[in-house]
Amino acid sequence: MQENIISGLVSGLTVTFLVLVFRQFWHTAIIPWFEERVYKDVQIEGKWFGLYPLSRDLRQDVIVLKRHGHTITGIITCTKGGDEGDEYSVCGSFRNLLLPLTYESTDKTKTDRGSITLKCVRDGERLKGEISFYSLVQKFCNIILHEESFFLC
Repeated sequence: MQENIISGLVSGLTVTFLVLVFRQFWHTAIIPWFEERVYKDVQIEGKWFGLYPLSRDLRQDVIVLKRHGHTITGIITCTKGGDEGDEYSVCGSFRNLLLPLTYESTDKTKTDRGSITLKCVRDGERLKGEISFYSLVQKFCNIILHEESFFLC
């Protein structure tokens, strides 16, 4: 009787472990591999130049995007403006011409973070949209509309 309980418990834990390992493999290897094979959207990976025409300090950025399936990662580097030299890591996904990104400062001593929602326009040559962030100076969230703010380099 006790052997049956022990063998049932061991086999249950073994099956649970195997299911968890297979699930992890499925989500980290199989799904990204399949998405990469069937990806049919605009090729947005590469270097983009960002211009914020409505900002007071005429901020400019360079953003380098990498794509794996629909998943987007990258780095934004501020080249002109109040945050010149600052870098931000971005991540998001690109589907149906929409690119929602979240960004966060790579400098762990800074709390800069926010979200950017961009739409691909002009046959993949430009991205335009909005950025939402918390302003430490004004103590509230800002939403700024940027007409055609990112250009493919």
